[in-house]
Amino acid sequence: MGNSIKSGNYSTGIIGDNNQTTNNFYDTIPNRTIVYDLCMIIADSDIEAGEYDIRSNVSWTGKLERNNVINYLEIFDDYCDVYDDFEEILVSQYDKRDKLIRKIRHIYLSVIIKNKSKEEDGDWVLDEVYNILRDTVIQANYNPNEIILEDIERTIILIMFYAITKCQLLKR
Repeated sequence: MGNSIKSGNYSTGIIGDNNQTTNNFYDTIPNRTIVYDLCMIIADSDIEAGEYDIRSNVSWTGKLERNNVINYLEIFDDYCDVYDDFEEILVSQYDKRDKLIRKIRHIYLSVIIKNKSKEEDGDWVLDEVYNILRDTVIQANYNPNEIILEDIERTIILIMFYAITKCQLLKR
């Protein structure tokens, strides 16, 4: 009698006794197709966009501290190892970066305008922006057989991280 297992969507398949696995979830970047597809969905969404200059960068840790961000500081810190690779994908292969960032800036401004009393709670603001981006992607013909939800969530976090370093998400 033989044992077999089949797994897909980048899943780990284990069969047998006394097996152990480790998954360093944050050490890998979602593949270029996923990054590109999600950026296109957000950039081409019906979210309004303002003006933006993509050349500026910011000290993200200081910015998060000034905006009372605690939880996302740890999350973004987990993604630091793949940030440069992610930014390289955006710079070399994605020509709508400015449009993408303008739309994220608009989402951020909409969130704080509607909830002025929570503007000082950076984690709450980032949660709201994250949820809007996630809903935008999922409502845009998201197919779980093509892109797994975990890759969508990781890519959105990286896109938000990128927007923060470009000084377009959270108070400057």
